[in-house]
Amino acid sequence: MILKLGNRDYEIRMSFASIDYLDKIYKVNVDGMMDYGVGLNMLVLGLQQEDLIVALNFIKAGTILEKQKPSNDEIEEYFGSLDEKGFTAFFKEALDCLKKQPLTKVKVNKILKNKEKQAEKANA
Repeated sequence: MILKLGNRDYEIRMSFASIDYLDKIYKVNVDGMMDYGVGLNMLVLGLQQEDLIVALNFIKAGTILEKQKPSNDEIEEYFGSLDEKGFTAFFKEALDCLKKQPLTKVKVNKILKNKEKQAEKANA
C-alpha cells in the first residue's frame, strides 16, 4: 500500500518493529502481573470500525522503518482531503494490505475468520 503524505510517497510495510509498536500501544494487563500485546487484533477491529486514531497508528507502524517518517500534520492533512468514498476506501485498502503482508497475513485472516464465526453464532 502506497500513501501520498505531504509531498512524499510512503510504502506501508508491517515489520517486527511495526508489530512491537502496536503491541506497546494496545495491551491488556493479565492478572495484574504482565502486559500482553494485542496490537494486531485491535488494529483490525479499529480499521473495520473506521477509527481515525487506529488509522494514525496503522500509518505510524507501517512507516516505522522509514528514515523520514510522515508527520501527524501530513497524516491529518491526508485524511482531511478525503471525501466519504475515499475515507471508506482507505480503511478497506488498509485491511487488504494487512491480509497480504508476510508478517501479518496469517494472523489477520484468523482474526477475520473468528469474527465471522462469532457473527454467525450471534445470528443463529
